[in-house]
Amino acid sequence: MADERQFTPEDRALFDAEVERLRQQELPRARDEEIKAAAQRAVERDLEQEREAYREELDSAVVQTTSETVAEERAEAR
Repeated sequence: MADERQFTPEDRALFDAEVERLRQQELPRARDEEIKAAAQRAVERDLEQEREAYREELDSAVVQTTSETVAEERAEAR
C-alpha cells in the first residue's frame, strides 16, 4: 500500500469524498440488514418460547397419561 504522505491534499480530499460517498451509499443497506437480522432474532426468540410452552404442555400430558396408566394397571391387578 502506498505511503499516505505521498498524497497531495487534493488526493486526500478526493479520497475522503469517495469514502463518504461509499459510506452514505452503504449505510441504508447496513441499516436494513440489521433491521432484518433483529427481526429474525425476535422471531426465533418467540418461536423458542412457543416451543418451550408446547414442551411443558406435552410433558404435563405425558406425566398425566403415565399416572393414569399406572393407576389403571394397579386397578386391573386387584
